[in-house]
Amino acid sequence: MNSIYMIINLKNDKRYIGQTTSPTRRWCVHKCYLRNNKHHCDYLQNAWNKYTELYFKFVILETDLTNEEADQREIELIQDLKEQGLCYNSANGGVSKKSGSPCSDETKKKISQSEKGKVVSEETRQKLRDSWKNRAPISEETRTKMSEARKGVKNHFYGKTHTEEAKKK
Repeated sequence: MNSIYMIINLKNDKRYIGQTTSPTRRWCVHKCYLRNNKHHCDYLQNAWNKYTELYFKFVILETDLTNEEADQREIELIQDLKEQGLCYNSANGGVSKKSGSPCSDETKKKISQSEKGKVVSEETRQKLRDSWKNRAPISEETRTKMSEARKGVKNHFYGKTHTEEAKKK
């Protein structure tokens, strides 16, 4: 289920509206990007830089919404705030603003054509290999916690193994 949240600038009362399935995590992600000057919303980033973190508050407005309800409420809230001149959002909200929204077939073909024939250099391949080699090993305690956390999650492949034929493929 989705939640609608708002980031409020306590200095000028401007707001940023968003939706998420995990409000606490989403606020942490926003803060991380804002603190590192890499937030996707330039208006919010500029205000954060100007007024500092002390003047921003994260508020959960609504919870337990379906995807459709969350999209509709996000669009309505953003529109209301834009009409009042109190909105940081540049997008209108809802599914249309999601980076994972489906592309048209024509767009998919253009992307496919632009990627065909590209060859990754040996230097890049080596950098990728090295980055995997330098990863910190995961402790047994962390593995156990991760395993326990996944047990409640429905995964169609949980407890199954690949056939020998699938492994060869």
